[in-house]
Amino acid sequence: FNGSIDALESNTLFDIILLNMLPSNFRTLFEEINGHLSKSGFLLLTGILRADRALYRDYVLSYNYNIIREESLNGWHAFLLSL
Repeated sequence: FNGSIDALESNTLFDIILLNMLPSNFRTLFEEINGHLSKSGFLLLTGILRADRALYRDYVLSYNYNIIREESLNGWHAFLLSL
């Protein structure tokens, strides 16, 4: 599926979700996307400024995600997460 989260039915689950966005929209969409990841799925968060890495880390951990891997390149950061 590629499109707006509003187009999803509430019970739609995905094994892999990619969320690539700037911080201004992150928290609202993260809460909505959180309910669409299957229990064995992976969430890839990208588009995070490296300077904001710790804020995102604390936020995703508060939702009981496990951080599988982190990568940084050219001032940008990414998290690979699982439930």
